[in-house]
Amino acid sequence: MECIRILVADDDQRCLRSLQAYLAIQETLEVVGGASDGREAANRYQELRPDVVVMDVSMPDCDGVEGTRLIRALDPEARVVVLTAFDTPAVRRATEAAGASSFVAKRDVLDRLVSEIRRVASA
Repeated sequence: MECIRILVADDDQRCLRSLQAYLAIQETLEVVGGASDGREAANRYQELRPDVVVMDVSMPDCDGVEGTRLIRALDPEARVVVLTAFDTPAVRRATEAAGASSFVAKRDVLDRLVSEIRRVASA
């Protein structure tokens, strides 16, 4: 089975490193980079061309909603799984409107993130 290449974006460096470490130990997943806001994620997306971007919603300067828009403008087929601690209908609508492929509440990361990455990568 081919590896799914992942870029992770989160402004909290501890959370970013934890997500990268968690994903890196999963079978068939390869973390190819990290970013600290949506603009950097879009730049890294252009450089690395990952299969899936895991994007935190709440980040300063350029949040995950705008970062998702930027990435989807670069590549309409880009797959973005957004993460948030603020699981509200308004946040879900905003991420869907930006073109996110999937939405995972941070409280569900261990239960759902890997399966969502695999699902959107195969779509």
